[in-house]
Amino acid sequence: MQNTEIAASARLVLVDDGGPEDQQWMDQFIASALSGEGDWPHAHPGIPRTVVSLDQVWRAIAANIRADGEPWSVRELGYPPLPGTVPASIAAPPPPDHPNKGSTSHNLLHSILGDFH
Repeated sequence: MQNTEIAASARLVLVDDGGPEDQQWMDQFIASALSGEGDWPHAHPGIPRTVVSLDQVWRAIAANIRADGEPWSVRELGYPPLPGTVPASIAAPPPPDHPNKGSTSHNLLHSILGDFH
């Protein structure tokens, strides 16, 4: 097995149709969620191993993060800051059905992966 195949098989969340930059951001985002450091309400050790599409990730980012009051566009702005560095000024309002669900990072994680805990 090549190193890239080993690394991909060890990933919890694989962006199946993304490039290296997309996967790198996801790997760092998941590492942050696992540790619970930054603006996370708690650590997330139970993240399921899964495959997501790039469209799924970008839609979740747009739903949870804002730029000048508008949904964040990865295509135009690149990836948002990683958890722990997300200024409140770019956080989208919490979902109306769960106003106290968690931080922007927490809501983004569950937008991508669903409610796994």
